[in-house]
Amino acid sequence: MTTTTRTVLIIDDTREDRETYRRFLARDERYQYVFYESATAEEGLEDCRRCQPDIVLVDYLLPDDDGLSVVAALAEEHGQATFCIVMLTGAGDEGIAVRAMQLGAHDYLVKTAQMGQRLLLAIDHGLDKVRLQQEIKRQRGDLEQSNEQLRAALAAYQKAAARARFMSDASAALTASLDSRETLTSLARLASVHFGAVCCIDVVTEHRTIELAAVAHSDPAIEAGFRAMRQAYPVRIQSAHPVAHVLRSGAIVVLPEIPAEVIASNTYDDAHRRIFNGLGLASALLVPLAVRGQPIGVIALYAVAAPARYDQDDINLLQELAQRAALALDNAQLYREAQDAIKERDAFILVASHELKNPLAGLIGRAQLLQRRVGRLAGGEKAGEDAAIISTLGQRIDGMLTELLDVSRISASQFAIVREPLDLGALVERVRGELQETTAIHTISLRCQAPSLTIQGDAARLEQVFYNLLNNAIKYAPDGGMIDIDIDDHGESLWISIRDEGIGIPAIDLPNVFKRFYRAGAANGPRIGGTGVGLYVVKEIVHAHGGVITVASTEGAGSTFTVVLPLPERAAG
Repeated sequence: MTTTTRTVLIIDDTREDRETYRRFLARDERYQYVFYESATAEEGLEDCRRCQPDIVLVDYLLPDDDGLSVVAALAEEHGQATFCIVMLTGAGDEGIAVRAMQLGAHDYLVKTAQMGQRLLLAIDHGLDKVRLQQEIKRQRGDLEQSNEQLRAALAAYQKAAARARFMSDASAALTASLDSRETLTSLARLASVHFGAVCCIDVVTEHRTIELAAVAHSDPAIEAGFRAMRQAYPVRIQSAHPVAHVLRSGAIVVLPEIPAEVIASNTYDDAHRRIFNGLGLASALLVPLAVRGQPIGVIALYAVAAPARYDQDDINLLQELAQRAALALDNAQLYREAQDAIKERDAFILVASHELKNPLAGLIGRAQLLQRRVGRLAGGEKAGEDAAIISTLGQRIDGMLTELLDVSRISASQFAIVREPLDLGALVERVRGELQETTAIHTISLRCQAPSLTIQGDAARLEQVFYNLLNNAIKYAPDGGMIDIDIDDHGESLWISIRDEGIGIPAIDLPNVFKRFYRAGAANGPRIGGTGVGLYVVKEIVHAHGGVITVASTEGAGSTFTVVLPLPERAAG
């Protein structure tokens, strides 16, 4: 349809009437009209297909049919929003007019000599209606397309959201337990619910056999039947079974349907085939569980009753699940191996330290005896000094063994303290006095601001705490200086601070000084020996007493260790 030309198809068997319509329309100076004429209904319908008119004028009475049938045929073939249809008749009939309008005509006119203006109005109104119908149709199409796009986007969002929830739940299941069987069972349940299929997970054992680790389905009978089938008829790793093929090749296998020949070649006997067919497994998707490129298992989906059409999104999702599951299994295995190694190491340390302490004690005793004997002999000073060195070194080794024994007991949950009332001030003073005798370049002072120093604790273990802290203060202040011990009463607890003027601890090391086997030291300071477990044991002893220990240090200016121990009346609560 154009704004300058109108194509008109006149379907009328009377030549005079056709000429009259042409004459009426020729008076319309707004448009140029192109006319096609048909004398029968059959010709009119054919010419309409050929000329694609803007306007169709139809006579009610035609030689081979009536105008109502033509209107109905035009509307059915071309729709009511293609061109303007005006029905014309020699005698008015309201019933015919109503029927024509119902069938798709846009107007109905009675033929008269003065109908020219009415015909133009009818055509204009009809074309306006056609344009409106076309616009409505276009907008409806746009709306339907938008709705379809919205439905597609909503479906994609829902699918993506379901995938995200599934992977979130799977990640939670993978981190919930280090028990691989429990983890795989949880994963199989999640996958079965998400995909609506049987999910089974097979793993390769250390003997290179295939073992069903988990199987899940919403129907307990199908789940039990599948498990019973696999127990009675295990998959052989060298067979043609899809699971075995995936393990050998590392490839993904998709079976849109499970052909009869696949069933026949992977079942042991008729009883096996009957069980398989009874489960109704219709299609399958199998993905390898691989660690560092080596398949260690297979996760498989089996649709029940009707085949499932697994698309690329399904394959990608199951593949991602398999990758995460394989990584979790590998981590769990590495964790178990590490724990076993730690247990073996701790057991060795416990036995070795215990076995070494007995002969070491004899060695120290003999060295001390030798020191006393040669000291009474003329000219025995050098031998006495050597014996003293042997004794000192032996005692140092004995202290290291004691620390290692404590670490082993802590790791094995065999570390215990015996609580009894004790005077903490007297205990700290005793340790202070003993260590003051070992150094001439340090001055160790004790200041006490607490009215009562009685606590519930293990005297031997607390001596170990303060001996270690004071000995460290001496070692890490190689140039000597003041070492101050302050004991303060804070109402619910006693605070014991030990401050030195030594080399200090680098800020980067402060968060780790109480960790097992951690060694801290100034970047440019002297290298100071030790096992790296003393402060770890100190922390464990303090925690066992219900206390805490903290450290503050400035490199080059010294360190302050503070032990906080609860007072008796608060400790019980």
